[in-house]
Amino acid sequence: MTSTRLSSARPQRKPCLAELELARQEGEVVAVEDVGIELERRYAAVRARLMALPAKLAPVLCPEDPMTALAQIEAAVIEALAELSAGGTDDADP
Repeated sequence: MTSTRLSSARPQRKPCLAELELARQEGEVVAVEDVGIELERRYAAVRARLMALPAKLAPVLCPEDPMTALAQIEAAVIEALAELSAGGTDDADP
């Protein structure tokens, strides 16, 4: 059944403000702004953890030249973050 047929089969009514407020109080709906704030907080935490990886991994992976390893790992992390930030992913290139 298409979405057009579904919507015509069962008439939709808009919830009144009181119903929306009750649903919010019961945790059934959330404000879009609140979701955005939480996503930003979580994305910032992920970014911080990823940016900490180069300093942590470089001396382990390449003890003879950790600064070169750090630069290479950092560049890869920054590139990955930039791709994700732009909305694109290249699944073929791990």
